[in-house]
Amino acid sequence: MLIRRSGRTSNMSGMSPRRLWRPPSADKGSRAGVRRRDWPTLLGIGTAIVAALGALIFNGISATATNKQLELSRDGQLTDRYSQAVEQLGSDSPEVRLGGIYALERLMRDSPIDQPTIVEVLAAFVRSHATRLPGPSPAPAATLTREDVRATAGRRPVDLLAALTVIGRRDTRHDPQRQVFDLSYSTVDLSYSNLDGLNLLGVRLRGANLTGTSLIGTILNGADLSGSSLTSVDLTNAKVRFANLSCAWMIGANLTGADLSNSDLSGAGLAGATLSGANLTDVTLTGAAFGFEGPGLRGTTGTPRPQPTVTSAPC
Repeated sequence: MLIRRSGRTSNMSGMSPRRLWRPPSADKGSRAGVRRRDWPTLLGIGTAIVAALGALIFNGISATATNKQLELSRDGQLTDRYSQAVEQLGSDSPEVRLGGIYALERLMRDSPIDQPTIVEVLAAFVRSHATRLPGPSPAPAATLTREDVRATAGRRPVDLLAALTVIGRRDTRHDPQRQVFDLSYSTVDLSYSNLDGLNLLGVRLRGANLTGTSLIGTILNGADLSGSSLTSVDLTNAKVRFANLSCAWMIGANLTGADLSNSDLSGAGLAGATLSGANLTDVTLTGAAFGFEGPGLRGTTGTPRPQPTVTSAPC
């Protein structure tokens, strides 16, 4: 076949096959050239990846170190706050002691892990400041009025009541299992105090003086009040389940609506006590003394065990 182009004739059919065939070595060389040209790009990508990984590792290490430093700094601040608050508790000024008590409460909220220690410190503060001072005996139950209680409560140490209040409104979820705070000293005098609505779960107050104290709606489940003076105490609607009230002196106590189920009142003095609406389910009343009028259980709910007698057992 003849092709005429620009006056010249070319014979395509007579073209040599060598001009159309390219040896394999030529293609390999071309690909090798391409690879050689891509090496800088690949090297740059690899370097960027390594640099990114290095930056991530460095940032992670730096963040860990920063967090540890912040944690150490926070622990140091908490320690300083604790030391300052405890130092304030030893002040001669009641205002300064009050500030230390509320500083400990704030610390207890900021660091729940320290709550058990703080509760023990406050309990020790109560034991050391709630001492029974020498003076005339409290008025008989028959002569005490709510006005008398309020008037006397107003003269109680403000810092003492503040410490009990802070203990009573703590978050019990942060308490260790079976932890109780012990105020069981014969010198503890909390008479005529207003402790309404506090959470005193499991508190130990053996032999304490709670004469005329208002405990309306207070939680005292599992508390140990054995041998305590509870003359004219107001436990209206209080929760006193599984508590130990054996040999407690509860003359003229107001137990209206109180839940005393499963508690031990053996040998307790209950002359003149008001028990209307009280829950006495499985309450132990062995030897409990109700005075000459006999057991005044009218209006109560539940069945005590065993049935009470007029004469009391010695305590």
